[in-house]
Amino acid sequence: MNFGKVLRLLIQHGPLSRIDLADLLSLTRASVTILVNDMLHMGVLQEIGEDHKRSPKNARGRKKIYLSFNENFRLAVGVVWMPGQLLLGLTNLLGQTLERISIPTVGIKREQVTDRLKREVLKILGRNWIDPDCLLGVAVCISPKIKSDWKEEELGSFQMELEAAVHKPVFLGATAEGIGAAEQLFFSSFSSTDYFLLDFSEDNWPIYWFFADRGDTFRELELPCFVKKGEELVYLPDQCRASHLSVDLFAASFLCVFRAIRPEKVLLYHLDEKTEDIFRALKKMDGTFSEQQMLKSHLDEENLYLAASALCVKIFFWETV
Repeated sequence: MNFGKVLRLLIQHGPLSRIDLADLLSLTRASVTILVNDMLHMGVLQEIGEDHKRSPKNARGRKKIYLSFNENFRLAVGVVWMPGQLLLGLTNLLGQTLERISIPTVGIKREQVTDRLKREVLKILGRNWIDPDCLLGVAVCISPKIKSDWKEEELGSFQMELEAAVHKPVFLGATAEGIGAAEQLFFSSFSSTDYFLLDFSEDNWPIYWFFADRGDTFRELELPCFVKKGEELVYLPDQCRASHLSVDLFAASFLCVFRAIRPEKVLLYHLDEKTEDIFRALKKMDGTFSEQQMLKSHLDEENLYLAASALCVKIFFWETV
């Protein structure tokens, strides 16, 4: 538990000394010294020397030696499989990109795409002289449009084939889940633990509503769809797409879920021209609704591979420390 706390403090505050860590963790200096020495030996921490400006001399005339998080301690491969293209990226633990490539897949059969994916992951590792021990694993986010063509056993076979090729664990996830993880791990755009993620990237936007519970699990929520009859909204439980709703009905549907769950923030991905109309409709229906609760995702199509990298780092690193 203290291992993870030390890393999070260094990411949050920047370089800290052993004395700083002992104070922030409410531990003895001897305990922190033992912990830090173990982490230095592993390579997850690194000493960056003295800071003459920040480090006043102590009674013995020594200056503090500052420690930092070694973001290159482990690397992650993130893959996003979208209609028409594969996005691959090699990143470190803070989401800093070492290499990224985009592969067009238009007109290519699915079996050929999976073979190409395996080859490209191995090429990335080879080009960057990656020690296998430094690689956390591979995470693959598959677009709902692509995933709908797969059977469960086919996904399982694909996962095992990729694991056999790279000799590392592979995680198959949802793109929206990865976007939420990337925002919190790599961008720190909000500290909320309960939030919605609205993905507007699909044609019939936004089918998927994701709600993060205490920051560590994601649940997919069905979008409640309504039609207006007179002055009443009538719920339609089946086969209703958000794209079929007017802006007002979409806003009403959103408010029903928002009021029931009350997330702290709402994260929006891949916005379009309807967004401002939605904001106006929400404020008109609920005067207490604040645009400050709505945050635009940092990710776009160019760096969407970070969603998969974040899942890889989250599952194969942070959930193990």
